[in-house]
Amino acid sequence: MRSVIAIIAAILLVSSYDAYSQTPMTTTTIDAATYEQWSYQNWDALIETGNKALKNGIDFYYLRYRMGIAWYEKKNYRKASRHFRAAWEMNSRDDTLNEYLYYSLVFAGWDYEASALKNSFANRQKRILRLNESDFWKQIYSAYSYQSGASNTAIGRFDTSTQADGFQTISKGYHLFNLGAEHRVSDRVWLHHSYTHIQKEVFRYINTEEIQGIDSSKKFWLNQYYLGAALLLKPQTDLKIGFHYLNNLHNESTLIAGPGRPRMVSTSFTDHRFVGFISLNRRFDSFNAGITSYAGNLNNATQFQQDVSLSVFPLGNPNLYAASVFSFQSENMTDNTWRQKFIFNQTIGVKISQRIWAEASATFGDVLNFMSREGMIVNNDPDITKKQAGFRLYALLTNRMQVRLNTTFYDKESRFTATEGSTGLPENISYSTHSISATVLWNF
Repeated sequence: MRSVIAIIAAILLVSSYDAYSQTPMTTTTIDAATYEQWSYQNWDALIETGNKALKNGIDFYYLRYRMGIAWYEKKNYRKASRHFRAAWEMNSRDDTLNEYLYYSLVFAGWDYEASALKNSFANRQKRILRLNESDFWKQIYSAYSYQSGASNTAIGRFDTSTQADGFQTISKGYHLFNLGAEHRVSDRVWLHHSYTHIQKEVFRYINTEEIQGIDSSKKFWLNQYYLGAALLLKPQTDLKIGFHYLNNLHNESTLIAGPGRPRMVSTSFTDHRFVGFISLNRRFDSFNAGITSYAGNLNNATQFQQDVSLSVFPLGNPNLYAASVFSFQSENMTDNTWRQKFIFNQTIGVKISQRIWAEASATFGDVLNFMSREGMIVNNDPDITKKQAGFRLYALLTNRMQVRLNTTFYDKESRFTATEGSTGLPENISYSTHSISATVLWNF
């Protein structure tokens, strides 16, 4: 009996839709049609009717409201937010609409827009939605990462017979500790702070005026501070600007010739390096696009880098996405020559359960003195990364707490850095390594 009733209801609904499609298109007929489609939860028909109405210049509050609900129920939160936003601009005093708009922004991953909207809510509505009335903090996080070093076999391939003057290093691994926070400055401005401490060890071979020396455990201590500002220019468009300061403390070994065998003398040095960036990002119904420009002075060279990013969300939510970044870098070397290169990164992510996302990524091109993620990541390792591939898991332990686990595999290359005029350079040393990292993030 129930199946018969359902079939009759479906026939009546289709018949009513056909009748509306043959009726002259006016605000009254569209209002009646979309109300009935909303009542029967016929989301596809409602969206089709609404799109036809908008193309014919018919636009009103309840049309946008219902189209937003239709896309929301289909879990396309990016398109839902567009229609809810249009309705909100007509009437921002509807508490239910405010709730729909807020959560469509949250579920779309548009944190800045959601935060800006939340700031416009009265405390009464914040309490209804169980939102913090104080919204100074956006998020805090802590991370640890370990990268293994080259194998003893790779280190054993150092060519100590070279007559060229210069040095060569190869990584023996590092430990990284990171703390960060993002907070609101005004309704449309946020600041992101991050402090990173790295303890790194390398194997180093130096040759000066045919005097050779080996430092099997040269250590570096890096302290880094990142400051980024995000300005929400308008819904779905933001401008970011900031810098990354790197302080590198290390003991420099110098070969001293004299009576008897040459000896190695160690002196402490501190290097100060900077990276600056500016980026513009725009979010659309199905994709994000952005451009970023960098300038840096890493490893005694000067870098200028431009990134173009494109992220696609075919479902209109973060449950499935693909992100591509195309980078072009020009680097002015110490001998005043220019080196130019292209680097490409591809990331694919998918939601695999109610609270877990998986992500795979790969980078192609020679990564050296390279900047990424709007200045957050700076690769100033003297060894070149030829290829890298990684896998990540994102897990929501609670509605506010997130854990991220990451492992990355690298194909790297150590090259001899010769003084000007040196010839007969040794061959490059290729080796593989990997890293593991864990991040705990708390959203307010």
